[in-house]
Amino acid sequence: MRLGRLKTVRRNGHVVAGYGYDSQNWRVRKSVGTKTTYYLYDLENRLIAALFPDQGRPRLAIFSPPGQSARPVP
Repeated sequence: MRLGRLKTVRRNGHVVAGYGYDSQNWRVRKSVGTKTTYYLYDLENRLIAALFPDQGRPRLAIFSPPGQSARPVP
């Protein structure tokens, strides 16, 4: 089954955000303006990390189940 996923958000005819998905329909990329965030999942499709490469120095946040709390990595 192929889910309908949001790929772009337009405001006044201009693209303001874009989203990318993997073959399992999990969001792996979010772009807003010039900033892109990448998402990583484990083999059980749990979100484990987010990479923010466009914010000056690249940043990585690690998520830990069950509370899904983010821990920034220096």
